[in-house]
Amino acid sequence: YETLTAKMESIPGAMVENNKFCLSVHFRCVEEAEWDALGREVKAVLEDYPKLCLTKGRKVLEIRPFIKWNKGNALKFLLKSLGYAGRGDVFPIYIGDDRTDEDAFKRCCATWDKASGSL
Repeated sequence: YETLTAKMESIPGAMVENNKFCLSVHFRCVEEAEWDALGREVKAVLEDYPKLCLTKGRKVLEIRPFIKWNKGNALKFLLKSLGYAGRGDVFPIYIGDDRTDEDAFKRCCATWDKASGSL
């Protein structure tokens, strides 16, 4: 996190967010001319961490452990941990605005017949 944050300081508008289980590098406020440089810097940092992988969203790069884990799996884990998995009286609401949220939407639709897709 510290290494990535230090690298992003040289790119105006870039923001690194520690999401506990992954890191997000947001570049919504970065000039388009700097996007390639930002991507190169992120990939350069990842070279030292072969157990991490990079996923791309809309103006965000997410760095995750190289395991089969996504937001859908996280939703399933949370529901089970809280005792809500399989209950007919529970209807989770998941709000997201990026491709990286699609796994959670799929998990909702696969689990609950009345689930709505993304709008």
